[in-house]
Amino acid sequence: MIPPVPDDLPTRSIAETGDARLIAAYGYWRSLVPPGADMPPAQVFAPEGLPRGVVPHLALVGGFEPGDRLRIQFVGTVAGMLGGADGTGRYVDEVYPRQMADLIVHICHRIERARRPLIGFYAVGMEGEVLIRTTRLHLPLAGPDGRVGGFAKVFVYEPTDAGRRLRARVLQPGMDVMGMDLAFAGL
Repeated sequence: MIPPVPDDLPTRSIAETGDARLIAAYGYWRSLVPPGADMPPAQVFAPEGLPRGVVPHLALVGGFEPGDRLRIQFVGTVAGMLGGADGTGRYVDEVYPRQMADLIVHICHRIERARRPLIGFYAVGMEGEVLIRTTRLHLPLAGPDGRVGGFAKVFVYEPTDAGRRLRARVLQPGMDVMGMDLAFAGL
């Protein structure tokens, strides 16, 4: 069962992740925020501006379209390989199982309301066994109207021993989010 997204989230330092890719992505995002704004415009967030080791872990998702749908615009090689699919050009609800797609929509709405980056620590598995631990940095991007118009997401996957043996992928049949810890990202 997918855990609910809490309304009240703490703020955690991005440094707590200990992951240089997530820290670099957050730093790049902050460097693009214009004075007086709370997020960078989507059109200035360019994958080629990120350190090379980050881009394979990156996914870009457009803002909400009619029907509360999110279209995947780009999936890096590691994000696609360990996620289990390259959904570039498809909607989230066409790639992910219904419960996971709903969770993604809820998380993106939470980010949209707060207009702040969010970091998530997830345990994914099946039949009561955690197979993959993943840390995800969700970065909001402003659309032309100043509202959230897209999201840059950086995924770091850590398969457990069992996950490595089974070659587990987040999108394989039967996978479920078994644990989730969300916080807004800060310095």
